[in-house]
Amino acid sequence: MQYSVYGDVEVYPVVSNQCEYLWQKRGVYYFRRKVPSNVQQHYERPQIVICLKTKSKSAAIKASRSIASKLDDFWLQMRIADTDVPASHLLVKGKHKDAFKSSALPLSDALATYCSLKGVDRTALFFTAAKRNVGYVLEHLGDRPIDTYSSADAASFRDWLIDRGQTIS
Repeated sequence: MQYSVYGDVEVYPVVSNQCEYLWQKRGVYYFRRKVPSNVQQHYERPQIVICLKTKSKSAAIKASRSIASKLDDFWLQMRIADTDVPASHLLVKGKHKDAFKSSALPLSDALATYCSLKGVDRTALFFTAAKRNVGYVLEHLGDRPIDTYSSADAASFRDWLIDRGQTIS
């Protein structure tokens, strides 16, 4: 078997049909794989070397397969993220999200619809609570179509309630 000498360490490559990314150093297995050129700009080094912390060949093969699979999936995501979006030249640039038209009801109209549908045989307390809760949202975020509220708006609303000394419930 041919081996390389690095300093005082003999390094034996593991030749196997099962996994091409293994090599041994002092009996311990390592995973070593070149980074593909189309994702190289995201890495500091041209190859990845990970100690598998095992002297068992079968354990090393399993770990190596797992790492290789995860790298393949991750690199695919990187490649997709780096590609241009088809028809990106048609996207509206620099417009505020309110500039896009919505066919959804504004929140105040949605409240009226909710009360008319769910308020049958309910006490006045039901209507008072619904109007108060939606009123808080209207006060902080404004009356917009219901599909234009985002999770960032929800977080802002939560923080606003906490600042007022109220609970998020």
